[in-house]
Amino acid sequence: MKLLLDTHTFTQKPQRAEISKINDRIVHCETDITLEHLAIEITNGKTFVSATLKQISNIRKRQKAYWQSQEIIALDIDEGLLLEEAIENPFIKENAAFLYTTFSHTPIHHKFRIVFALDKPLIDYGQFERIWSHLFEMLPQADSACKDGVRLFFGGKKIHVINMNNRLNTQNIIQSKRGFEADIGLLSNMSAQKPLSVKPSNQSRKNSETIISQCSNNVRDIVEQNIESLYTKLQPKNVKLFNMIEVHDYLKKQNLHNFLGIKANSSFNDIFHDEANPSASIFQSNQGNGHFLYKCHSESHPFCGTIIQVVERLLKCSIVEAEDFLMKVYKIELTETELQKQMRKTLDANKRLLMTQELEQLYPNFYKVIKPFREDLYILFDLVKEYLPSGNNPEIMFYHSIREIAKHLCLSTESANKRMGLFSLLELILKYDEDCIPPELSQRFTEWQKQKRYKYRNSVYGIPSYSYDLLSIIELKCKKYLENGMTLKSICYEGIYRNFGIIEANRVFPQDKNKEINELNDIVSTKLEKTMLSQINQSGFTTESYVIDEVKLYFRGQQQYKHEQLKRCLGEIIEKYCLSRVRLDKLLKEKLGFEGNGYPFVILFEEKLLRIQGILTV
Repeated sequence: MKLLLDTHTFTQKPQRAEISKINDRIVHCETDITLEHLAIEITNGKTFVSATLKQISNIRKRQKAYWQSQEIIALDIDEGLLLEEAIENPFIKENAAFLYTTFSHTPIHHKFRIVFALDKPLIDYGQFERIWSHLFEMLPQADSACKDGVRLFFGGKKIHVINMNNRLNTQNIIQSKRGFEADIGLLSNMSAQKPLSVKPSNQSRKNSETIISQCSNNVRDIVEQNIESLYTKLQPKNVKLFNMIEVHDYLKKQNLHNFLGIKANSSFNDIFHDEANPSASIFQSNQGNGHFLYKCHSESHPFCGTIIQVVERLLKCSIVEAEDFLMKVYKIELTETELQKQMRKTLDANKRLLMTQELEQLYPNFYKVIKPFREDLYILFDLVKEYLPSGNNPEIMFYHSIREIAKHLCLSTESANKRMGLFSLLELILKYDEDCIPPELSQRFTEWQKQKRYKYRNSVYGIPSYSYDLLSIIELKCKKYLENGMTLKSICYEGIYRNFGIIEANRVFPQDKNKEINELNDIVSTKLEKTMLSQINQSGFTTESYVIDEVKLYFRGQQQYKHEQLKRCLGEIIEKYCLSRVRLDKLLKEKLGFEGNGYPFVILFEEKLLRIQGILTV
């Protein structure tokens, strides 16, 4: 693959002065490189241009006029698509070579690039533009401002290989775009308003006329953002809504036939690509929520989306811009009650407290426990702010499935469930029994459950104000959490039950209220307890790894199971026998005669520890 590759490496996004130097340097850095080697160089922080340049009058510049050839195309994704969603996207899986996260990528804000390799070099810039246009149609979340063939792409953090053997079929794409750009482009690319030199074929002209007649020019109005014309055709009524859940629900219930001006009741020609046989249809979702869906059934240009995704593709914009446009078209006013404004202030205050530099000094145990998970709370706060409940209840309640929460946190459902359990244990997030939910909210959640066809009711959560009194309680809980050697592996009904008692276990996991502990878990916990006491009595101390190694079980996965079970019952054993779990220091290492490497945590009788430390002398 021939392209331009800078010789300098970076560990973060280059700044203005560095970019100027890269620009001067890279025009002289043409190389022929494999995709695998390119991926390595990208993670080394090297900048590349996905094209080669020609000389004009002995000058070579990174400008369109100097473009010579292209063998790869990279798309920039800054919003609208999560990394995990991109990796699982059918089009990307079938066509892309690899993805890489940029220097600006964070767990909260995903930023990455998708790299496509072409099956043959392009030497016509118009062909490159057609292929880029096709890729943008398939992935409208890409940054439309980054379609310059000689653009700089900075290096990044991590490569996610899709298939290094994937190649885009350039001939098929170029042929499918020929003629279509001249006529259908009026509908899907109207905003660009560029003169097109390609003469349309008779078939494509006939197809475009069919689409225009079907759409009654609504698509043209949408692309041109002619809201006054859409007002005349749609006759929307002024609507006041209180949160984005209500906005989304209202928009998705708008009849897509009317919005697009589609007259056909059956299949019709897709508005996003040229086709001889109609493959598109509009129908209502089978979820029973009244939402309309647009679907293109063609194999080459598959698409399915609500009114929001349709507008994203037509306007080539972000989801936020699509929402703003639709709210104007349908005269939606998003208003906040005084209670909602107060809720927003509470969430912002909570976030500021977690971010304060004094948190470690004020609440050291809380800081140690929550530090790895603060970003998860920030994401949850932002999610809740989008869907603040309306009504007269001052409590900040939200209702989401653990799967939806996991998606926003970019975690597995199991990991997200553990985090929500920890937040609930510490009372950073509250879980409500059904009896405690106000009737108006309970009714709304029941309707949502029916719409989503969930078999079971999702948990209803609340976020309290992180007051001084609450944080004092949390600090004490975190102290016990750390002293008992708890981790996220301890966060389950049994783990909370053994460490904090049945009342706390029922509060944190109300769906498992008064659940009986598994018989095998009880048997293994007893074995772990006896082994721990035997080792302490024999050697004066033990460690968690010593205990796990001595207890023998004979089934697959027993090592992990023993580790998790010990994390659940360790606190209970420590309290039951007045033990202490403490990290070794030089004095303690010497007094205990510990011969291992490092300074791990040891478990011993509290009385013995106090004697060694000189606190207890009798």
